[in-house]
Amino acid sequence: YATCRDDGFLVSDGGFPPLTTKLLVPDVDTGVVFYRDTLGFTLVDSTAAAQSCFATLELEGGHVLLSHVPGRDTSPENSIELRFMVRDVDALDARCREKGVTYVRPLGDQDYGLRDFVIRDPYGVRVRFARPL
Repeated sequence: YATCRDDGFLVSDGGFPPLTTKLLVPDVDTGVVFYRDTLGFTLVDSTAAAQSCFATLELEGGHVLLSHVPGRDTSPENSIELRFMVRDVDALDARCREKGVTYVRPLGDQDYGLRDFVIRDPYGVRVRFARPL
């Protein structure tokens, strides 16, 4: 499902990295300055809109997605999320439901171009499974 581009960058068939750590933050710009200017990450993508803004940064194949949505809880227990790009998100959703996993957001098509759902792992970490629309 994942392929390696000519530059060594690993991406899913939809162009997304197979695993991304998402941080829900109160201020994306502060995070960009820290990860890019302090740590040497490369800014891969960013957007700003009235309802949300985000930035994706990369360092040696590792990705962090900084996301801000006005009014969204950015407390520590809600600020970290792992995002896995998978081939069959519907089958994984069915498996999670069958196993009684705790959901944060049910499966659905999102306006940001993914079909996804979000669960909590046994430690309280948010885990998103998605595929491109």
